[in-house]
Amino acid sequence: MECTVRFKLTSELTPEEWNAYIHAFNEVFKKDYTIEQLKFKYMSSCWGYSMHGLVYVNDLLVGGQTFMVQKVNYKGREILLANGCDSFVLREYRDDIEAMAKTRKPIYEYMKAHGVSGTFGSTYKLFVKYLTHFLGVKVIGTPTNWVLPVSYVPGKLGFVVNPLLRVVVKMLLSFSKLSRRKLYSGDELFTPVGYYTPAAYYTTFKKLKSGRKCNYYISAKNHLVLIQDDFETVSDFIGGVMELLADCKYRVRAVEYRTGCRLPFPFFAYKKDEIMNGNLWDESISMADFCDFTKWRYKRGYFD
Repeated sequence: MECTVRFKLTSELTPEEWNAYIHAFNEVFKKDYTIEQLKFKYMSSCWGYSMHGLVYVNDLLVGGQTFMVQKVNYKGREILLANGCDSFVLREYRDDIEAMAKTRKPIYEYMKAHGVSGTFGSTYKLFVKYLTHFLGVKVIGTPTNWVLPVSYVPGKLGFVVNPLLRVVVKMLLSFSKLSRRKLYSGDELFTPVGYYTPAAYYTTFKKLKSGRKCNYYISAKNHLVLIQDDFETVSDFIGGVMELLADCKYRVRAVEYRTGCRLPFPFFAYKKDEIMNGNLWDESISMADFCDFTKWRYKRGYFD
């Protein structure tokens, strides 16, 4: 069953299109988001809107692909890169394996005409072959999300053991030279600029006592997931996490985070990897730099 694609900007979506979109989106992702939540997300790009490729079969909206533009510093100059997100097609309409390629064509044409240098995004290993074979996407690298257990013991025993786990983390920090180490080397070629919060509509913003800012959410597994932060040193990071844990209304079992260096407790943290990928058409940017993820300072969101 062949599909057709309609290109839209966020501001151009009609109420009927929004209703059809949110219905298909929630069905595929098993969510219950509202139209207003997705509007907030898509309008949080630096342009104030996003670009959408809507997939139709016989005038029925069955899927979509969205790109959100972000400002990035590259070797002292500001460039635009677009983050691909929310790619989906209803299960019963996945016969057309090139549907996502079709959605990208008008979006890419629009971005190239408006000065966007390329795209980036993350995916699971399962979809890498599809992205590279059908969409011509290049693999940039594999960032590591660490998961740090902080409260594995339930029940009354947990009242004793869980605080001890947190004390151990503090002790590791105090005896480690890493406490003053910067989370990033400062040598990254691709660094974020401006406001970009793709997950802000389901996260909690908090300004900490230190003056640092962070955005997080509590997952279904009771993990505290750091979406964005402005921590500069390991000490900033640990102090911020401890403050969040102390103030959290939920019994947090683990903290998920991504940093630029190894923190002092990898021996009882475990890793969750994802595949970063992207397309580049700006010839003034080195393809070797673009495809080397060690040169990126990337988190899932950023502050002004």
